[in-house]
Amino acid sequence: MITKEELKEIATSTINENQELLDKIQSICQSLITNCTSMNIQNFYEYQDILTGIYGTLNPVYKKLRALKENYEAQRFNQLKLEADVNGTKFIAEVAKREASEFISDLRLARDLLEGYIEACIQAIQTCRTHIWEYKQDTRYEI
Repeated sequence: MITKEELKEIATSTINENQELLDKIQSICQSLITNCTSMNIQNFYEYQDILTGIYGTLNPVYKKLRALKENYEAQRFNQLKLEADVNGTKFIAEVAKREASEFISDLRLARDLLEGYIEACIQAIQTCRTHIWEYKQDTRYEI
């Protein structure tokens, strides 16, 4: 059986291994906030490509963390139920559910953090695409 400390290590190492990508998302989003109106179209194309690559890298990591969280939470719940049966004590599902949730809290935190960055990445990609589309619309009839 995996320990809470091992789950914390999985969560921490997952974030640390992807920190460079998370920092890049943050940097691009900050650039979009501060320089959006003064950027040229090439910046939007470049950001869109970078963010799409980051999304393709982080999304499977997020899905893996999500699956680990679900699996270990269910495993802990079942372990608590089994322990109650073996010990002959009353099993209270709601208490076991809360304890299982607390047991995987570090995985949930890492998963939610990645989810937030992925959502920011998607929004930034959409912003870049909007600017590219508007640029194409504006230059459509130029001679």
